Amino acid sequence: MSSDTDGLIFMTAKRILEHYGDKIKTAEASFGVMSLEIFDDKIKDVLADGALCEISAPPLGDTHPSASVRGASEWLVEDLEAFAKLIVRIGGKEPPEAPMAERVSRFLECLL
Repeated sequence: MSSDTDGLIFMTAKRILEHYGDKIKTAEASFGVMSLEIFDDKIKDVLADGALCEISAPPLGDTHPSASVRGASEWLVEDLEAFAKLIVRIGGKEPPEAPMAERVSRFLECLL
């Protein structure tokens, strides 16, 4: 994972926590592991795309765990790259060829 990608992912996570810190409880955020409990219906609806109870990002390889959203209220991310792919995928509104920064930005806009 490039340092540019690392920076984008950390910045995205930071923005989400800044805007929704009062509605998101950070259970753990270290060593690339982030577990968030979300207790705001609007955020849950956006993250779960309004209907899905569980979304799993594709595995990133034998050495990279996948990421998933369980029960539309618990966001378990075991790899920062999976985190970026997951939030982009859950946003679900952008074409796959859109640059990641643009897709992440639009995803965040739909939460604001």
